[in-house]
Amino acid sequence: PKEFEKLLDKLDQLRAAGITIICLCHTTTKTRRNPHGPDYDCSLPTLSDVVWQSASKRFDVLLFGTFEMQVTKSSPRDRKGKAVGSDHRIVLARPGASHEAGGRYNLPDIIDGGESPAECWANFHEVLINSTCEELP
Repeated sequence: PKEFEKLLDKLDQLRAAGITIICLCHTTTKTRRNPHGPDYDCSLPTLSDVVWQSASKRFDVLLFGTFEMQVTKSSPRDRKGKAVGSDHRIVLARPGASHEAGGRYNLPDIIDGGESPAECWANFHEVLINSTCEELP
């Protein structure tokens, strides 16, 4: 769509002006096809595949935020476990089988998100300003 292409052009202009592009979006659980074994579930951005493939190349920082949790099974025969969450946030900055993440900054694999949105942003911002950014090819 033309409007989407205009948005992508604006993102390119912002980056050219020295502004860091960070995307914030919700995720959904999707099954990822695995050519080397069984398919598996993962958390992916709630965007169409076409939009994600075009837009994600423009982002300087791709993070996956979640809460710490423990998953237990009451019996080895149970298909699924029971999750118990906490208020402690974690931010993943490197890609993994369960989520999308990455970018051009040399961020640590895991960023402590603390107990509140404000603490999470402050911790992320501190890590970001103390990191270096790879230049685009």
